[in-house]
Formats: sequence, C-alpha cells, structure tokens
Amino acid sequence: PDGLDDSKRLPAVRRRELDIAIRACAHVSIAMASVEEVDRLNVLGASMLAMERAFAGLPHPPVHALVDGNRLPRLPCPTDCAPRSRRPRSSPRSRATP
Repeated sequence: PDGLDDSKRLPAVRRRELDIAIRACAHVSIAMASVEEVDRLNVLGASMLAMERAFAGLPHPPVHALVDGNRLPRLPCPTDCAPRSRRPRSSPRSRATP
C-alpha cells in the first residue's frame, strides 16, 4: 500500500489504515520469541526464530521471502535481504528520512 514505512514513524491512525489495507490483500502471520529465548539466543537469534515461526504460520507457503534487514532466517524458499540502504530508489521506504 502507498505510504508503507517504518511503523515507528507512522501515526497510530495511519498504522491502523495500513494494517487493514495489508490484511485485505495479503496473508499475515505474527510470531514472537520469549524473553527466555532472547536471553538464550540474543536479540538477533530471537528475531530470526520469530521470523521462522511467522513464516511457518502462513496458510500458504510463499515462493520467495524479502527480509527487512541484513541477515536471513532459515526459510524453505528463496530469501533475500533488503536492508534500508539497499532498497531500490522506487521503494516508498527508501525515501523515508531517518
């Protein structure tokens, strides 16, 4: 959807509008790692675990995953990193200011 950006930069009303728009056109899966897992794996390891869990929770397995970051979780499909610095200029998120 137009205006998709880092959720921390969006007002609550816009986040809710985008949530509705995304759920209308995509499958969504939300997962987490516990405090104990963060302590055991560190924040990066726990983030990878949560991404793997979210992927597993989707109703249909995607054929490709684009990860917002510079590390890849272990997923059963082709996966690419898209950290902010490497996003195409046409991406709405690449135009956001830090």
